[in-house]
Amino acid sequence: MTKIGENTLGMSCFDENNTPYLTFEYIMLNKSILTKPLFILAIYIAAAIIASLLKIALDFRPHETVGYISKVNNFIIYRNSFFHLINHQNLYGYFPSEQYDEFLYSPSFALLIAPFAILPQYLGVVVWCVFNACCVFWAIHKLPDQYAKGKTFISWFVLIELLTSLQNVQVNPLVAALFLFAFTAFEKKQIALASLFIVLSVYIKVFGILGASLFLIYPDRLKFIAWSIVWTVVILALPLIVISPQELLTLYQNWMGALTADHAKNIEDVSVMRMISGISGVALSEHTRLFIQIAAVGLFCLKYLRWQAFNHPTFRIFFLSSAMIWSIIFNHAAESSTYIIAILGVAVWYQFTDRNKLTLSLIILAFLLCCLSPTDIFPRAIRQLYVVPMALKALPCFLIYLKLEYDMLFKKEFVNLKT
Repeated sequence: MTKIGENTLGMSCFDENNTPYLTFEYIMLNKSILTKPLFILAIYIAAAIIASLLKIALDFRPHETVGYISKVNNFIIYRNSFFHLINHQNLYGYFPSEQYDEFLYSPSFALLIAPFAILPQYLGVVVWCVFNACCVFWAIHKLPDQYAKGKTFISWFVLIELLTSLQNVQVNPLVAALFLFAFTAFEKKQIALASLFIVLSVYIKVFGILGASLFLIYPDRLKFIAWSIVWTVVILALPLIVISPQELLTLYQNWMGALTADHAKNIEDVSVMRMISGISGVALSEHTRLFIQIAAVGLFCLKYLRWQAFNHPTFRIFFLSSAMIWSIIFNHAAESSTYIIAILGVAVWYQFTDRNKLTLSLIILAFLLCCLSPTDIFPRAIRQLYVVPMALKALPCFLIYLKLEYDMLFKKEFVNLKT
């Protein structure tokens, strides 16, 4: 007979203080198929296909929007960049007849997107979404064995947020996966591979540089720096396959200009700065927003002072979580669809943090405001009146980030590891 407070496998769902907490095992472990990696992969692939086909279907409905190009405009921007590159055009110009909005990624990304760009447009969309979903799945399930207990929970928890990003045909799931790939490579002492993943993420989204913050908590720092220089030069030079050195130099100059201009345009982001402005009703100046970001950098760096904790596996995976969450919530260009990166960091944090009423409340809040708020499940009135105008999607991630930093700074067990 199953005891009160235990599931059918005899696993307690209460902590040492007899406080109920949320465990994936307690909720779903008896449904064994839900824990099978191949089943989860099949769900990821099916979700990616369905999300992409539903988005494509919108292109075949009548539209009255002025300037309407396509509902898969993000992919069209990626795809067009490849053809603009091989045709020696300025990647960062305006192409109103081809796409809405500008290309803001590196010239190297324009070449790396080639396998998807050469496909027929809508087939490319489907393959791109499936590729991104598989990268997230693979990154989670390639986490080192000492972190194996969290893989199933993480996979299911991030699924809705992954769908939000896939429905926008975004590159963010790939960037999220690269964070995890880099962490796994560090854990396996594969320094060259770790640096490759980080440099790749920077050439896709500049904020991928947060992945490099991990290298200081591992040995072989000089080796990492050397390999990073190598990969930076190699990936930077990739477009030379199809364009001249002078063209490449001009493109990189234009890229820097486009990023600078984009910073000034982002006033509807989903960052902590925007959340503070939305809740207070006071518009923050550029200087104030910058001050908040600088202060956040200082807070992020404080945990380096606990160098004795670098050998603790939980401290290291918390470091990964904090880097992923920070890269979004303090990002001036954060959008709802970029939160797959932060939510993946949140899921990783929850699986390895202490289970109590506070952490349970935080993970539920994250699921409600981050994962569910963009969906039709969430009350539309609340979303339109409060969540979007106040950028409340940033709130649970911000609270979890503060909890993370507090634990990494003050938890005694991180420096009492017996080796």
